[in-house]
Amino acid sequence: MKGKSKYLIVAVLVSLFFIGSLPLVFAGGEGEKGEIVLQFWTMQQSDKRVIENQNSVIAEFERLNPNIKVELEVTPYAAYRDKVLVAAKGGNPPDICVVDHIWHSEFAAANFIIAVDDYLKLSPVKKEHFFPGAWDSVSYQGKVWGIPMDVGQWEVLYYNKALFKKAGVSVPKTWDEWLTVGKKLTKDTDGNGEVDQWGYYLLGAKDEGTICFIDSLLQSNGGWIVNKDGTKGMLDSPEVIEAMEFYKKLVDIAPPGVASGDQVGSSNYFTTGKVAMEGIGEWEQDTIRNRAPNMDWGVATMPAPAGKTFHPCLGGWSYVIFKNSPYHDAAWKFIEFASSKDNNYKMAALTPAHVDAAPKFLDEFKVGPSVIFDHFRQGYPRPKVPVYPQISEIQRQMVQEILLGKNVRQACIDANKEVNDLLAGK
Repeated sequence: MKGKSKYLIVAVLVSLFFIGSLPLVFAGGEGEKGEIVLQFWTMQQSDKRVIENQNSVIAEFERLNPNIKVELEVTPYAAYRDKVLVAAKGGNPPDICVVDHIWHSEFAAANFIIAVDDYLKLSPVKKEHFFPGAWDSVSYQGKVWGIPMDVGQWEVLYYNKALFKKAGVSVPKTWDEWLTVGKKLTKDTDGNGEVDQWGYYLLGAKDEGTICFIDSLLQSNGGWIVNKDGTKGMLDSPEVIEAMEFYKKLVDIAPPGVASGDQVGSSNYFTTGKVAMEGIGEWEQDTIRNRAPNMDWGVATMPAPAGKTFHPCLGGWSYVIFKNSPYHDAAWKFIEFASSKDNNYKMAALTPAHVDAAPKFLDEFKVGPSVIFDHFRQGYPRPKVPVYPQISEIQRQMVQEILLGKNVRQACIDANKEVNDLLAGK
């Protein structure tokens, strides 16, 4: 028996030697014989250029790794999260998936995806290659659960230059200036006794866009939704209450119906000249160009409290590897390839998360590239807790109650109690 064991060990070592000479070392019985086929899921982008570029990266990867094929499957955004969750819960997910930054902690806690720390130890992919907030988004409980693909931010300030010139005002830099300038831009332009132009379009609908805007306000004022450990709510802090008091003041310079105000409404009002300012992410620029090609508009940093810095709410998408995939090593090899500076430029649907790829993208496609770039460096992700979707819902309800007249302080206190109960598992 001992002799057989010795021969068996030798046979294994010889096998490992030959396997090690291949382009990829597979773990856990991956890549038995023949070609590995990786299922790669992503969401549908309105810009066809994105999918074309992603396919070109995949083609180059396959050329360099003839034993691996990557099958890209694209799903419309509205159905994407449900599709991914159904597959993950059913134990039949793709190998690689692009996920929203706010899903990482939820998916990690559910044991759907793997941490990639061991791969990173020997990889050319480094933390410092990415915007700090983007890397923070993929980190949870001391581990890294994905690699950022792209980043988005709520928000940059868009302003109508013609309306500003006519009113004789300058772009606001502080919260006080925001209100002052906004009031001068809120007026009856045709003399019929009714206001038909407003200073700013305020988001208030019960959706994530509103929460991102609210988060940027409270973060810029030094407030947080939960503490750093994700164990305690912070919505009742003086900084948050002050930010929400300011939010309520913005209603005075916004079109009616704030409680249902969303990104679509903001775009409509801004591109038709009914509001002089809006705050939306950098992706809004394509909409403005398409709907108002003759508008003279500009981009500026969002106002912040006097003496403080604007800190936007970050979003974006990242690559993850599902635990149930039999091809972890092959999946990582593709993610590593796709995350290089040049390939990240091609793969990104929003702004590339790679700090060296982003400038080229912003210079080529965006107005105000330096403003947007600085925002990405200053932005913060939303809370990295598995129950974030429920926390977002609590915030949405809090906003609705404030808009309907509830005392701001009490609304924040009540919402924070709900957050603490949620975090405590009650």
